[in-house]
Amino acid sequence: MNKIMRILVGLAAFCILTLETSSILAEEITYTVSDGDTMGGIAARHGVTIDQIVSWNRGLNPDRIRIGQEITINTESSSSSYVVRDGDTLSRIASRNGVSIDDIMSWNRGINANRLRIGQEITIQSESSSSSSSTYVVRDGDTMGGIASSHNVTIDQIVGWNRGLNPDRIRVGQEITIQSESSSSTSSSSSSNSSSSSWQNYTVVSGDTLSRIASRHDITMDEIIGWNRGLNPDRLRVGQEIRLQSSRRGIRRVEYEVQPGDFLGRIASQNNITIDQIVSWNSGLNPDRLQIGQTLVFMFEGPEQISESIGRANDGRLVNGEELPEHRMYDIRSSRRAWGTNETISNIVGAFDHLRSVHRNAPVLDIHDLSYEEGGRISDHRSHQSGRDADIGYYHDECEETCEYTSFRAGNMDLELNWSIIHYWLDNDLVEYIFIDYSYQEVLYEYAEDHGASERQLRAWFQYPRGRNTARGIIRHERNHRDHMHVRFGCSSEDGNCR
Repeated sequence: MNKIMRILVGLAAFCILTLETSSILAEEITYTVSDGDTMGGIAARHGVTIDQIVSWNRGLNPDRIRIGQEITINTESSSSSYVVRDGDTLSRIASRNGVSIDDIMSWNRGINANRLRIGQEITIQSESSSSSSSTYVVRDGDTMGGIASSHNVTIDQIVGWNRGLNPDRIRVGQEITIQSESSSSTSSSSSSNSSSSSWQNYTVVSGDTLSRIASRHDITMDEIIGWNRGLNPDRLRVGQEIRLQSSRRGIRRVEYEVQPGDFLGRIASQNNITIDQIVSWNSGLNPDRLQIGQTLVFMFEGPEQISESIGRANDGRLVNGEELPEHRMYDIRSSRRAWGTNETISNIVGAFDHLRSVHRNAPVLDIHDLSYEEGGRISDHRSHQSGRDADIGYYHDECEETCEYTSFRAGNMDLELNWSIIHYWLDNDLVEYIFIDYSYQEVLYEYAEDHGASERQLRAWFQYPRGRNTARGIIRHERNHRDHMHVRFGCSSEDGNCR
């Protein structure tokens, strides 16, 4: 009887396997690469992503496809398996596939967002959508980037829908096919984007280039050209206003009243902005003739409703907290614990913007806990209650594309990258304390000394070499800080309840 049961179970399993295999085969097609094809165009034409095609074709290099090459494409499945590659993080995978981290977590029960392994398969689901096409006629001044942006699609998608189209050579009167999709996922994405995006007018200052403006605002040149009809990217002029859409933080207008003894350099330094920015925000301002009581306008990134840090870091709360936005240079472990004051968020984003400007190819760094949206007690921490604390990883020799939390010997610290962000905070007087293991302090101290820090600065900045129990210096020793630094940012001058 047992033998018969085993045979029946085996047959059932065989039947199930056969049905599953047939189902998969029925959904796959083989596409043969033709002249002029790009991977983006092939993906757009079949309504899938480049990463999906790569996951279906082991060993495929998306940057090196050749005419006649056969590519497997899964055209009907509502889900696909993404194979984790070296340097992948969950936020990157989510971004590439147009989904959220929470979506991926819900589709993959038991997945650990901080412990992905190379070769691991992750399920990505896509909702069915119906598409319709329209014809766009190229007008004078149009660019492909502008057309793509205005229709909320990519250049690669347009190229995929229009065989033989050269995106760098479009002509007035040319007809271009644009496909639009309607699906529940697209709708939610659009509403999400519109609610988190805001428009601002940027005034060109001396030395600006379009690529520099795009990099500073974490957007692309094509997007800027798309938002500004007739803009010539090679002929920017000082004072010119450019319309930008920022999905990061929005813009807050602040008025400043000139005080006795003020001069523009001091005002700029105190507010961590440049003289050129102040001049661009205040039309007709003569920087050499400030008057006491004169009102200056500053434009800061951040929500209009100003945050407040109430009480102390180990016994406080956060009012109108701001969430740390995504950034190309860091990964956020938990959005629930990624809230801080406007100043905290500005100081973190500013440091990584600075890092990106001088070390564009630096690895992505892990950022763990800040505070909850309303502050208060947070598990695993005594502090982090009032929106001024942040746990940030270190750069070290074992980093590849991503720097994960790990302990290491002091000699393995990447001193150049770590000092770049630490020095940004110290030099701009933005931090109250930075808690770093004492052995790491020694190598950072020596690096700072070799790179121009004065004796006075070293004494003010470092606890080292006065002993790990000495209550001196902004950078101090604290146990269990070999895999991350704990940064405590200062109170805002406008925040009377911050301690």
